[in-house]
Amino acid sequence: MKQHPFRRTPGSRARLASLLAASALLLSGCLYSFTGGGLPPGIRTMAVVPFENATTEPVLSTDVQLRLQDQIPRKLGVRLADQRVAHAVLRGRITGFEETTPSFRANPGPGERVDVTGKQVRITFEAEIFDVREDRSIWKGSGISALGTYQPNSEQAQAGRTRAIDEMVQKILEGAQSQW
Repeated sequence: MKQHPFRRTPGSRARLASLLAASALLLSGCLYSFTGGGLPPGIRTMAVVPFENATTEPVLSTDVQLRLQDQIPRKLGVRLADQRVAHAVLRGRITGFEETTPSFRANPGPGERVDVTGKQVRITFEAEIFDVREDRSIWKGSGISALGTYQPNSEQAQAGRTRAIDEMVQKILEGAQSQW
């Protein structure tokens, strides 16, 4: 006896219901997205003001601001705006900048030479994302350190500085997104 292709068999209704439920879950997962990172829903624009710079590195504040302006819209789903009209303001202060040599190797022998195998740039800072409309702080962090390592034999110090700024920006983004 030939079975009709649309004929119901025992358990087919349950399989069909399971298939439909799974399809609905998959489709809703594809359509679901996070808009605004972890920011309150009304925050659609943000101003990134230059960080105060308490270091002897004159362009550090500018480098940080440019990197933040590049990453904030993409990672938090907001548009950049002037401080006078923005829903939120990101502001901060760079409190320290130092370059250290945490990794070296002593070469025993005449002259007792030391080989530097790694250097590190450390930026310390505080930052705040302030909701202008609600007149309240959304996120605030202080005493935060960002590190950037580099190999002095093959890289310039700027590589460590860039990595430290990237980590700094990442920590600010994580702070903003931790608010959900």
